[in-house]
Amino acid sequence: MLDEWRQNNSEGRVEDNVKLLRAALAEHPTEWRLVTALMYSLFLTYGRTKEKSALEEAISLGEWMLRSCVDDNERFRAIHLLACSYGALGDTQTAMAMARRLPEVTALSVMASVAQGEEKEYMAHLNVLSGLFSIGEYIKVLAWEASGRGEHARALDLLEQAERVYAAFFGPHECLSFCIHLARVFYERARVKLLLGDEEGALSDLRRVAEYAIAYEQLPWLTELARCDFDPVRGTPEFQAVEQMLRPPV
Repeated sequence: MLDEWRQNNSEGRVEDNVKLLRAALAEHPTEWRLVTALMYSLFLTYGRTKEKSALEEAISLGEWMLRSCVDDNERFRAIHLLACSYGALGDTQTAMAMARRLPEVTALSVMASVAQGEEKEYMAHLNVLSGLFSIGEYIKVLAWEASGRGEHARALDLLEQAERVYAAFFGPHECLSFCIHLARVFYERARVKLLLGDEEGALSDLRRVAEYAIAYEQLPWLTELARCDFDPVRGTPEFQAVEQMLRPPV
């Protein structure tokens, strides 16, 4: 069932996942992986529909998990999603309180300290990738905030920094898991460039979105392209070519 959930998620079928997980939980109400998967799908649903009921359901599930679940890994996932859900509802104080319950020192950091030989080197490498991901994500947050204030040139500069951070540490064939993060950087850059009136640059970045999404073998981007405001270029042959690239194979 989780394989079907992952497939739906990769194709952007969030609503199908919500139905799938609700049905599964009706039979297995304390299968905690299913609960956190449903919380995540509900959070994505809010991102598309802005219906607060999706966040409220996710929060209800998460709070119930914290009362009932003893699996530390699933509890941490629930706390993370609770922090995000409370934040999206505008309850920053509760969101921050949830975030403070997450471990500040990661397991990878500890393992890199105690391991020996090749395993120590491997754990250190994983820590570099983990830190890289965090830096890239924080830069993207700064870019979103700048764009929200109307500082689009500043946002574009930050997104270019995020691209350089990711690109400096991996190649497309070395660490494909970062391709999807680069795809999101280029997606946001396309949106900002449109706000700055750079239609040609926006289309160029959308093509990069397609290339990285295809390299990672995930194509959840078509619904995003349809949902977001790309009207100035939507009818162009270049935009239609990007849409065609991102269509899942029949």
